[in-house]
Amino acid sequence: MNAQTFWEIVGYAAMVLVTVSLMMRSIVRLRWINLAGGILFAIYGIMIAAYPVAVLNLAVVAINIYHLWKMRRRVHESFAVAHMPPDSEYVRQFMDFHRRDIDRTQPGATVNADARVVFVLRDTVPAGVLALGAPDDTGAGRVTLDFATPAYRDLKVGTYLFRTSGELQRMGYRRLLADAGTPDHERYLSAMGFRHATDGYALDLVETPT
Repeated sequence: MNAQTFWEIVGYAAMVLVTVSLMMRSIVRLRWINLAGGILFAIYGIMIAAYPVAVLNLAVVAINIYHLWKMRRRVHESFAVAHMPPDSEYVRQFMDFHRRDIDRTQPGATVNADARVVFVLRDTVPAGVLALGAPDDTGAGRVTLDFATPAYRDLKVGTYLFRTSGELQRMGYRRLLADAGTPDHERYLSAMGFRHATDGYALDLVETPT
């Protein structure tokens, strides 16, 4: 393979990455993939002496790094929880609006009529929702829906709800049980600390002061 062919392949790879990034529902994932595409395009532009291409994509790289840094360093976010009746109009409209995305990431996920529904608010914006059955005698409850909206899929919603808020413990839960219907959701559960169990995945909640 000669050098010209190699750099053409690099250029096509950069084009594919940028294109794929624009199809991402997750803003974080979009930024990372677009960053990788921008780096490849910048290298490609330098190597073929197309300096306007290189400069433009170095700017794209800088913009992506800046926004990723802001996402990581955002320390003044406010988190809160809001309990909603499972049959409320808001829950119905939320589910209808996000139904396609929910079905894609968690096939069969639903909010049952007797579910306990908890929304996580980030700066008062509904960023995620958890629906689960009532805890049994051991404090175990099964999750029927665990969904974060695309703009907030940076794991902060789950981290707040499962690790720092103490809200689920106050609701009487000591253990959560969940199913992983897709590889993406399985990776999410693992990142949140869920482990393989005989009945799917399980997370033992850490005791927190009330």
